[in-house]
Amino acid sequence: YYVRIDFAGFEKIIDDLDGVKVDVARSFTDFQYPTNDFKYQVVSFEAGIQTMDGETALKYVRSRHGNNGEGSDFARGERQQKVLQAVKDRVFSYRFLLSPRKINNISESLASHLKTDFEPWELIKLAKIAEDIDMNSLISKTLDDSPGGLLYPDIVNKAYVLQPRGGDFSQIQ
Repeated sequence: YYVRIDFAGFEKIIDDLDGVKVDVARSFTDFQYPTNDFKYQVVSFEAGIQTMDGETALKYVRSRHGNNGEGSDFARGERQQKVLQAVKDRVFSYRFLLSPRKINNISESLASHLKTDFEPWELIKLAKIAEDIDMNSLISKTLDDSPGGLLYPDIVNKAYVLQPRGGDFSQIQ
C-alpha cells in the first residue's frame, strides 16, 4: 500500500495546523537547495526547538546537501520522521481535535493533495486498529551507517552497498 501527498498539500496541512514544533538536532546549511526555476538557494536551520510553517518544514525535510552531518539520505530520513511525528502530535492534540474548522481544512487538503491505493473500508479498519495502539510503546528506528548504526558501508563488485553489522541480519531482525 502507499499514501502519497504532494508538496503543496504537505505545506498546506502544516499551515492548517498552525505549524509544527520540531527539535532541530544540529545546525546546518544547504547551499544547493533547489528552486522551482531550476536554480539553487541557501537554506539554514539552527539547532533547537522551532515552530515551522509548511514552507520551512518542506525545506527541512527535503534538504539533501546540508553540512554538519546533515547531507546524507539517513539524516534526511530522520528529519522526515521528526516532522511526521510533529504532525501526528499536532493532529492528536486537544486544540486540534476541538476545532471543527481545522479538521475540515485538513480533510479538504487531504482530498485534493493525497493519493493512496487503500480502499475506504481498509482505511476504516486501519483507523480502528490504530485506536488500540499505545503510542508511548512505539519504537522507531532508523537503519543507518552511523557509529552506533546497524549497517556499515562496503564496496561489493565495484558497487557501494550497506551491509549488516555482525555479518547477518540478526541485529536488525
